[in-house]
Amino acid sequence: MSAAGAWPPVSPSAAATTQHTLYFTARGFTAGEASLLLAIGGVLAGLGRPLAGLVADRFGGPVAGFLSFSCSLIGMLCLLGMELHPLWILAAGYVLFLFLPLGSRASIVTVLLSRIAPPAHYGVIFGLLGIGNKLGAATGPWLSGLLYDRTGSYLVIYLWAMAVALTGLASLTVFCLATAPRAADISSQLAHAGAGRGGGRVAVGGPGAPFLPSTMRTAPAQTGNS
Repeated sequence: MSAAGAWPPVSPSAAATTQHTLYFTARGFTAGEASLLLAIGGVLAGLGRPLAGLVADRFGGPVAGFLSFSCSLIGMLCLLGMELHPLWILAAGYVLFLFLPLGSRASIVTVLLSRIAPPAHYGVIFGLLGIGNKLGAATGPWLSGLLYDRTGSYLVIYLWAMAVALTGLASLTVFCLATAPRAADISSQLAHAGAGRGGGRVAVGGPGAPFLPSTMRTAPAQTGNS
């Protein structure tokens, strides 16, 4: 299984935010109010990436990933609510929960990738995932416009974006469950390596602990006279 399975090929957040100004003006907001919400969202998107890294450091990559997808889904639910009642509280929820995790999943995947990628191949695999991430970010807005041209409905766009986000969340769940035993084995190997070097303590990462190459494994301690 590849870490790419934890991230959908199309960015649901990019698809949901492409029609931002057009959608909000259609729902009765002024162009200035829509632009202000977009500006606030840009600030939140800049804060989301370091915040995701902090969560990944403290609680592990899987927790950060689940929170990221969950925030996006809550933001999309706020957009669905806007179809019924264009309230400011729903607009604020959309901006907070949908823009905050924008860009954060690229940071989280660096932690999750260490579950399956050895150091010798980490750079190449991460680069390929980065290319896929950018292609997904570019495809989302294009499909968003295509769906609107074909249906004339913003609701179809948001329902489709939610389906993609749910697919990503399900894939992340499968990935974490499938790689959990390997992560536990790696932590155990690091602990034994520290003990074999004289009982020194080694900081062992949580669910995102890095792959331990064979050159780092400590041979059994030798006894007897040299």
